[in-house]
Amino acid sequence: MRKGPMLILLAGILAAVLTWGKSASVEAGQPIGTKESILEFGKGQLLEDSSAAWKWYGGAGEAWADESGLEVAGAKLAKELGLAAGGTLESGEGHRMYAVAEQAAASGIKTTFWLVESGAEGTRSLVLKLEGTGGQLEELALAKKRLGDRLELLGAVGDWTAMIRGSWKANDPADAQAAVQLLVNQAAGSLGAKAINRYREGNSASVSFEVAGESMQAAVHKHSESGIWQLSVGTPLLTGEF
Repeated sequence: MRKGPMLILLAGILAAVLTWGKSASVEAGQPIGTKESILEFGKGQLLEDSSAAWKWYGGAGEAWADESGLEVAGAKLAKELGLAAGGTLESGEGHRMYAVAEQAAASGIKTTFWLVESGAEGTRSLVLKLEGTGGQLEELALAKKRLGDRLELLGAVGDWTAMIRGSWKANDPADAQAAVQLLVNQAAGSLGAKAINRYREGNSASVSFEVAGESMQAAVHKHSESGIWQLSVGTPLLTGEF
């Protein structure tokens, strides 16, 4: 049976939360300057059509585990984070999710909040997503800092991931292999990044890096019709649900 959009979204969120649970050790409000530097590197590689996003994954905290209902807990937690009331309650494949989305009138930055309940014991996880343009990295970083500090005060523990993508400024590399080598050279020069793994298939390629103790991944793809190279840069990894 084909999954609907909501189930696909929920599956992506749950997969990301499980990945976080295996590796995250950074508390919500801790500044992570290298990740901001990685986004700035990506921005410098892209034309003005770029888009950027931050995502926070983690545990909702003990204070939100004992609420009588997911909708009640979700609405209260969203309010604590400064988000509007009136979220939606969705369910599928044994999981339930309370979601709130709002867009700032002035900046256009979109904030989406999910409180996800899974398993027989009703374990709750929290996901926050901030979306804007590549030209709004400073505003996105301020929103990330504000929400991260608030999450820490609320007892939530997790970590941030980030991504920026758009049309690459590169002068038409001959092929994907040349594109990856160009990326490796540029990342080494700008960030001191060390290439770890490379992958290439047809007009697409990706490379993983280590940057000052952080992981970074970059991927390129040449559009078959327009001939334009698309570039995505993420930390620690590029994930489909962005």
